[in-house]
Parts: sequence; structure tokens; C-alpha cells
Amino acid sequence: AEAYTAFAEKEEKRNLEESEYLYREALTVKERTQNKENIGTGYFWVGYVLLLQKKQKEALKYFLKSKAIFEEKESYFRLSMVNTTMGKTYYEMGNYEEALKNLEKGFELAEYENSEYGKASALLNLSEFYIKIDNYNQAITKAKECIPIFEELGEHESAATATMNIGSAYFYKNENQLASEYYEKALKYKG
Repeated sequence: AEAYTAFAEKEEKRNLEESEYLYREALTVKERTQNKENIGTGYFWVGYVLLLQKKQKEALKYFLKSKAIFEEKESYFRLSMVNTTMGKTYYEMGNYEEALKNLEKGFELAEYENSEYGKASALLNLSEFYIKIDNYNQAITKAKECIPIFEELGEHESAATATMNIGSAYFYKNENQLASEYYEKALKYKG
């Protein structure tokens, strides 16, 4: 299962269909072990690669299976990851009420587990969500909250994305000078 997963992770950047095949193979192996947490993780990764392929409805089925297992096992860190990703899935599907509910639950669970990365990821996804629903002030607030966490964790690409979100929010608010400043800051993370 670990070999399939390792190959699937490498393929994510090159060939999503091959990555999906490998994650499904890893899941098949994990299901034979009957280790619930491994199976839940397998469901999550199949769902994740389906989400990358814009197959949101199918991805959601796997996320819900994963969520049920992690709820049963009281694996709150993993539940945080699943809820945050489900939130992203729901907003890609246009279901903003469920998106917000899941994104906030993802943050709440990460906070409960004291997971800095989980909190920052949930905040980043919340900032993207708020941009999509034209709530630019909330988008800016959430992005500004996650940047110092990502910086402390050395997650510069994520900090750059959050900074770009701030620039985009200012752009949509027609505050072009501030938008430009944040876009320039984001580029500094990259190079």
C-alpha cells in the first residue's frame, strides 16, 4: 500500500489518472488489512485525486467514507483535513452553505488538536472561499491570519498563496495599489 501511495504522490503532478489508479490500488491493499485508519486515509487520497480531476461528486463520496471512519476513531487531526477538503469540494460544487460549515469545522478540529498546519490550511481555504462569495474583508482577515503560521512552518508556497489571496481581494475591491503591493509580496516568496 505504501509503495502504491508513494508512486501515486509522484504521479499527481504529471498524470492524475495514473495517480488515481495507484491510490485506488493502495486503497485495495489497505482494505485487506482491515485497519480502519489506513482505510480512511486511503478513501481520503482517492477523493483528493478525484477532486484534482474536477470529479467533485465522486470525490465527496470518498471523503464522506473517510470522515465516517475518522469520526468513529476520534481521529481529530485527520477529520480536520477531511472537513477542510470537503469544504473546498462543496464550494467548487457551488454549495456555499456546506462549504462554510465544513471549512469552519476543519479549523475548529485543527484548533482542538493544536495543529498549526491544519489551522493555517483551513484559514487559507476560508480566505479562498470568501473571495468566491465576494466577502473580501473576511478573505483578507483569514489570509492574514494564516500567513505567519505558514511562515513559521517554512511553508512559503502556501504563504505566497495566502498573500496572493489578499492581493486578489483588494483587486476585487478596486483597491489596486494595495492589490499590487500584495502581489509583489507574494512574488518575493517565490524567488
